[in-house]
Order: sequence, then structure tokens, then C-alpha cells
Amino acid sequence: PALAAGLVPAALGRLGAATLPARLELTALPAGQAASALLGGRADLGFLSLPVEHRGLTLHWLGEGRCCAALRPDHRLARQDSIALAELKDERLVTMADPHRLGGRIATALAAAGLDPGGSLAVNTSLNAMLAARAGLGIALVDPVTALGVPIEGLVLRPIEPAIPFLWGVASPVARPPGEAARRLIAAAAEQAAALPGFRQHPPHSMEALLAMLHPAPPGRVS
Repeated sequence: PALAAGLVPAALGRLGAATLPARLELTALPAGQAASALLGGRADLGFLSLPVEHRGLTLHWLGEGRCCAALRPDHRLARQDSIALAELKDERLVTMADPHRLGGRIATALAAAGLDPGGSLAVNTSLNAMLAARAGLGIALVDPVTALGVPIEGLVLRPIEPAIPFLWGVASPVARPPGEAARRLIAAAAEQAAALPGFRQHPPHSMEALLAMLHPAPPGRVS
């Protein structure tokens, strides 16, 4: 959902409506369902947050951004250029509900900082988290694609230190190489993503290294 809302429409806009096919369909799905749609012939191109099973898919490029905090401008931390995780102590936080994806990475980062929030609200999308933050329900920790691509009046965005990565990839089925329109969209999406603060584009062969960054192996024992 983050990429369908925060990246793809703007990338299509770069191409211009006059250059697009007569019929397009843009559907927001969780990453696993999007991969299944590609493999099942129900979609030609997918923008998938990581991690995701990618066997049978051609990866075109991978993107990395930094999650950020969304908070009301009258909050005391809004005066800062960035927010350290330790400064969120005793703050009520709005985070992602899925423990196996972004929500899990946020929880791991909070635990590593020794942070005990003053309360939490778990939601299923970054957009919902930002709306909750605007309503005064806490500081939202959200992905950068939604935060920058779907700006919400009444909120300010601040980078989080240390960084919490948000990773995604652009994929198509191996059995159905992308046509000209899809190739242009792949390139336009990379150009659009480059405007995100801290954005890094990675080649497809970096997938395993990026996944290892999300789930580092535990340190070995020293005898």
C-alpha cells in the first residue's frame, strides 16, 4: 500500500497521461499478495516492500529509504532537525502492527535503544499512523515513501536516529518480460524515488545482502 500510494502515482505523473496506455489498473496489496498476483498473471509489474518471496520474478532495482517520525508541529520534538530514538522515551507511539515486516523492525530498533514507550497504538498502514498522529494520538513511526509521497497537512516529518531502513523492489514475472510502457514506468519510479531524503538505489543482486541487513545473524559464541 505504501508504494501504490506514495510512489507509483507520482511516477506515472512523470510520464504524462498522454503517453500512458488507454487502460491501467493500480491496486494496493500487501507484498506477498502482490507477488502472487505477478506470478498468477493478474499483474504485469509490482512494487514490493521487502522482505518478500521473489522466486519466479525478475527484479529490476531495489530501493532503500529511512523511516521517519511524523508528529504535530506543536510537539516539543518538532523543533529538532532529527529525533533520536532515546528521545521517544515516555512518548505514546503509533507503529505498524505486522511483527514480521516494518513493525518488527521498528520494535527491534526501539528495544535496542532500551526504549519503553509511554503507550502505543498499532495500525496496519503508515497512512493510518500519520492520521492518528495528526489527531494527537502519538508520534507515528512511518515509512518514508508514504510520509513524503502522501503529505498530510498538520504534521511535520523528522528523520530518526539511528536509521530504521525501509526496503522495496520493482519486479515483473520472469515468464512475462515488461513491455515498453512498463519499462518507462520502472525508470520513472527510480527517478521519483531519488527525491526521497537518504534514498539509495541498489542493483537486483544486492537482495540477499539487504535481507541480511533486515535480519542480521546472531553473533557466534566465543569459546
